[in-house]
Amino acid sequence: MALEGWHDSTWKNNISINLVITGIPKQSKEDVKVIVEQVMRTLERSYKEEDTRDEYRIGREERAPIMLKLNSKELKNRMMQAVKRTR
Repeated sequence: MALEGWHDSTWKNNISINLVITGIPKQSKEDVKVIVEQVMRTLERSYKEEDTRDEYRIGREERAPIMLKLNSKELKNRMMQAVKRTR
């Protein structure tokens, strides 16, 4: 039971720092890391490469979303606020 509770809280923590980027079409020989850096620098001026743990496309479709795993919930919150300001 204790292990199950640990697994649940770890899973919830990981989800709370994930960000999904949509609407960016795939390009031949694309580098997802470069795309993420461009998006992040547009929204968050103080972005550093160390702010992300992983980034990858989810699926193979033309407009497959990009999964971005951040290192902190604080950064995710700042990113979400920056997105809201651009709308």
